[in-house]
Amino acid sequence: LAGYNRPALQDAFDPALLRVEEGRYLGQAVPDVAVTTEQGSTRLHALTHGQPTILVLAYYTCHGPCPTTIRNMARVLRSMEGPEHRVVVLSFDANDSLESLRQVKSTLERVPDSWTFGLLTREESARLTESVGFTFFFSERDRAFIHPSVLVFVSPKGEVMRYLYGTEPRAQDIELALIETR
Repeated sequence: LAGYNRPALQDAFDPALLRVEEGRYLGQAVPDVAVTTEQGSTRLHALTHGQPTILVLAYYTCHGPCPTTIRNMARVLRSMEGPEHRVVVLSFDANDSLESLRQVKSTLERVPDSWTFGLLTREESARLTESVGFTFFFSERDRAFIHPSVLVFVSPKGEVMRYLYGTEPRAQDIELALIETR
């Protein structure tokens, strides 16, 4: 057919990579990885303050789903009354920097005190992403990471409790997930 352009086999990837095998990870402990924030070095569990936590794995130089998810989640959370919680946004890209972190934060209208943005080393990124079933790879062709758009809900005890997919989370879904995470 004229104009029909079938992708080359090497350009194909398994769309299952964009989902987490939830059954393997629900109830599992999240490791207390080292995180670099604008304030310095800390540990993931210190950032959660023993509260239900929404963990967002993103990369700060993304031009697509990562900033969209973060902005949409911020908008939804501003408008909702719900259980007390923390939001921890961590870059899984070891090439991100405090400068790229600040750039993402600057796109938000207001960053609540309950939010923390951080960076992970390559090793800590691998530990954390593997522990929650978050898979990603870099596409040379697209010059971007291919990864799921997912919010990971972590209990006050540091266990994975729920996943929410997509770049436009709904208030009622977040609220329910936070209640289940308590």
